[in-house]
Amino acid sequence: MAVSTPMSAIRTASSSTQAQESRPAPKKKFLRLPTIIETTGLSRSTIYRKLDDGNFPRPVRLGPKSVAWIESEVQDWMDQLASSRDMLRVG
Repeated sequence: MAVSTPMSAIRTASSSTQAQESRPAPKKKFLRLPTIIETTGLSRSTIYRKLDDGNFPRPVRLGPKSVAWIESEVQDWMDQLASSRDMLRVG
């Protein structure tokens, strides 16, 4: 005995799959140092000191004399810092 599936269910499943496939991946945005300073509120020397200590996202080399940071990585770092603040207890 054959099972009948309504055409609307087939169309919905098909269009749902197509929507997922055609959805663009999140775009990476590069931020240069002045924007990083403005976004984080940190000074240039503090940013590079944190980089040396391994406590800040690594930049991406764009050319022989230029670097930039990936926006989402900096945002994740800021979110993590804020989350750790929320976990601290005031004694």
